[in-house]
Amino acid sequence: MLAGLSLLTSVFASSPKLTEAQRIAIIRLLGAKVGVARVPLPPDKHGIVISPEGKILNLSSVQGALQDRGNSARIGDRVAITAITFKSNRIIFAINGGPHKTHWYDHISLGMGSAVQPVVRSAPSGPHGALITLKFPHALPSLTPLQVQAALGSLIDWSRPSEAEEMVRPLPPSVKSAIKAHHALVGMTRGMVVAALGRTGNKVRETDRQGQRYEDWIYGKPPARTTFVRFIGDRVTRVTEYLPNGGHIVDSTPDPALAVVMKQRERDEAERAAEDAAPPPTLRRPGDAPPPRGSATPGSLPSVMVPSLPSDSSTPNGMPQTAPPGMPPGQTPPGQGPPPTCCSLRS
Repeated sequence: MLAGLSLLTSVFASSPKLTEAQRIAIIRLLGAKVGVARVPLPPDKHGIVISPEGKILNLSSVQGALQDRGNSARIGDRVAITAITFKSNRIIFAINGGPHKTHWYDHISLGMGSAVQPVVRSAPSGPHGALITLKFPHALPSLTPLQVQAALGSLIDWSRPSEAEEMVRPLPPSVKSAIKAHHALVGMTRGMVVAALGRTGNKVRETDRQGQRYEDWIYGKPPARTTFVRFIGDRVTRVTEYLPNGGHIVDSTPDPALAVVMKQRERDEAERAAEDAAPPPTLRRPGDAPPPRGSATPGSLPSVMVPSLPSDSSTPNGMPQTAPPGMPPGQTPPGQGPPPTCCSLRS
């Protein structure tokens, strides 16, 4: 993706202008497209401004907005593009409905002394999302939807595995609800956590006092709400939520319904492993000695002893006599038995 982004800047200045057909194609591909936030998104009206290479151009403003007003989306939260606006040299994307729309009179209060009340009593009820602005040094160049998606890739992860991969599996309702609400539960696998919170590039591997190796997946960044998901092996053993007010919540109790499902999965996997390790079927009866080495080549069928038929001396070829249907027992069929004697000469 970085190689593709590095080529964008070199061709933007000399490329033709963005056409109406390309605008429609961008809206069709990215409108209502869902991804996962790679960075916290501020809720202010300025949002995040990025270059065609995905670099944040107003980093100090973003950091100040996150400290003052929190975030509209944490790292790993599901985000969706809900509106796209084209300007002369930039494209503005509304995320999760965009930020609150406020007016100058929303900040005015009237009164005397301690009896001061705001002019607008009702809290804003509009959407609480974010804005991302893709800014170009000149007029909007010719762009494909995939180029725009790649530029937004520094802020939004589009390659997250589908949530349906975990949701279609037989999971208890409590786990499905946690995945939909983007919460991690003790006992989840790594795939379940990715379905619930998305991927994170902030991982720490350590060893506890008992010598047990563990791995922490970190979502968010202080002072905003931050989640630590601890794995031992492939299972979550602890979930710690660090709150903006300095407190924290620790959950180390496995979900009971999830524990039952995972126990059944372990039994199924053990049965499959036992079947794979079992010796292949054989035609030998119990107690039969194995064939000598080298008696059969790989892939050849085993030799089977066929019992011989009893011989009959009354026939010239030694085969037993068989009477055709309808012939009385004891009568010799034509063509069997000793050759007939015609006559004998007497002196």
